[in-house]
This record gives sequence, structure tokens and C-alpha cells, in this order.
Amino acid sequence: MSEGKSEGAGFGKRVFGSLLADLYLPYDRGMGHAIESTVSAVKKLSPNAENILDLASGPGEPGCTLAKSFPNAAVICSDGAQAMVDLATQRATEKGLHNVTTMLLDLTDLSALPTASQDVVTINFAISHIDNPQGALKEIHRVLKPNGVLCGTIWQSFSVPVLANLVVTELLGEAPNPPPIDKMRFGDSSSLLDREFSETGFLMLDGHNTTGEIIFDMGPINGDYLAWKSVLISHLSKLEEMEAAGDSTIRERAEVTVQSLAKEKGWIQDGNMKLPGTFRSFCLARVDADDADRAAVAAASDPDILNRIAASVDPNDTAGLEAQAAVASFAALSDELDSLLLNDDSD
Repeated sequence: MSEGKSEGAGFGKRVFGSLLADLYLPYDRGMGHAIESTVSAVKKLSPNAENILDLASGPGEPGCTLAKSFPNAAVICSDGAQAMVDLATQRATEKGLHNVTTMLLDLTDLSALPTASQDVVTINFAISHIDNPQGALKEIHRVLKPNGVLCGTIWQSFSVPVLANLVVTELLGEAPNPPPIDKMRFGDSSSLLDREFSETGFLMLDGHNTTGEIIFDMGPINGDYLAWKSVLISHLSKLEEMEAAGDSTIRERAEVTVQSLAKEKGWIQDGNMKLPGTFRSFCLARVDADDADRAAVAAASDPDILNRIAASVDPNDTAGLEAQAAVASFAALSDELDSLLLNDDSD
């Protein structure tokens, strides 16, 4: 296990006077349901797992929860950002999880791990917003043992970037540019990435494409109010630039606008801002059959899978496009967070 720092590199950075770690906390706390969903799937599909790889662990989840649930398994918590790896190391140490190892790994390059070395790979909220999901899936397929299990989650809808984009549009007078994303990567909103899963050698299992709800409690709207900064975490660098350039009211306007639009959307409850999200779970097994055999197996297990895999994006499919927008917006949030961490110049 690598040696971690007390706050994680970069999380000691202050943005608009607040610690980045404090602004990230509502997201970390809010992931409980998604973590439980992935852990439950692993328990059901691979109850005797001995080697588990958690990709894009962030501060250590669901890897640490898996390590507690599988005390005899060797669990790797990995991430592409060293700051997150440090936080995962800290979390595992604090929880006394001696079966956890932490690693810096890129999703599309798992060459540090041997072929067919893992019983289970998990990845929550990452596979759908990288540039090369097929490359990542091929690497996951390689490191999994035959019939190994891949479980995780992707966003179907996510209110945080929706609210943030509305706020920034009002503050700037124009909508922020979304990151580029390949719309052909997705079929209908009930089967995001199924085509890629099938093409890279994965068979859909029981529990695949089930949905769950998350409520992010961003905190109180009165008193020591940090919620507006957490909502705008992917845009704070731009707002700081505006303030430095002479816009002395940008903080006040940002705070008031977040609160006003959240109330308008019905996202203020009992004095706290509570932002909903819907995630979709994937549950898959690694198979070695050629494409034809794989398609036959998939069709036998679910006759509708081939239709879903063949589907392309319907421009009139509002739900599908909203799901794509959620993925794109979450990618922007993640990229901005990584940028803040990598460019830490705090004291």
C-alpha cells in the first residue's frame, strides 16, 4: 500500500476560500446507494472472489467496502489521479483494511497487472465518460479471469451539472460549452454502452441495467453556506478568474443564483439543498467466444439484447439525450476536479 498524505495531494487547495476537500465531501457521502449496489452485485455474482480490482476508485470506493465484505480477498483500489490514490490509501488505513493495495492506473492501460489475474473488476461512474471506453473494456477483459465479473455504475441523469449549467448560463449570459462526446456511443437510455460491452467480450448477467436513485445532500442554504461552491465545483476556476479581473460581486451573484434556481426546481428541502440523480448498474461476465458465439449466447439469455445493441441514437429520444448530457456534464465535473488537483498551488 502506498503511503498517503493527511489530506490527499491537492485537497488542501482553497477555492473561493474553501477547502476543495470540503466541497467534494457531499459527493463522497452521497455515493452510498451506488456503492451498495455494486458491492451487492459482486456478492451475488462472485461470492468467492479472491482478487478484486476497483478502477477509478476516487477516495477508495467501492473498493474499501468490498475489502470489508471480502476480508480474505486481495483488493486493489486504483485511480488515474495520485491525489485520489492518496485518499484511498488514507481511507483503507483508517478503516484497518490490510487487504487493500492502492495503485495509480489509467483505465486504458492496465499493463501493470497480469493477464487473467482478477476475479472481479468494478468501476463506478467512469467508464462512460472517457474518450476510449472500448480500449478500457479490452484491458478489463484482459485482466479478468475466464468468467470473471465486471460490475459498476453509470449516470442516467444527474441534477448537479444541470443546476450548475443553468447558473453559469445566467451568470455569463451564455451556456458553457459541453465537452465533446460521441453520441453514437449510446443506444437508448435503458442500455447505455451495451454495444461496447458485447463487442469487447462481455455477457449481460442478472441485475444488468437496473437503476437506482441517489440524493446528494449539499448542505444548508443558510449559515456557513458551502453548497453553492460544491454545485459549481466544475466552474469555480472561471469564477475566480472573473473575480480577479474585477468582478467584485461574482460570489454573491453565484450564491444567490444557485439558491434561487434550486428552489425553482424544488431541490430545497428542510433548509438543505438536495440534488437527485439516477444511476444504472451493469453486471457482466467475461467470455472468450468469438463474436458470433457471443451474440448467440446474449440472444439466448435476453432476446432483446441484440436489438438494443444494434440501436443507434434517436435524435428524438429525449431520455437518451438527457442521459448523454448527464455523462458529458459529469465528465466536465471530473475533469475540472482533476485539473484543480493537478494544479495545486496551495500553501
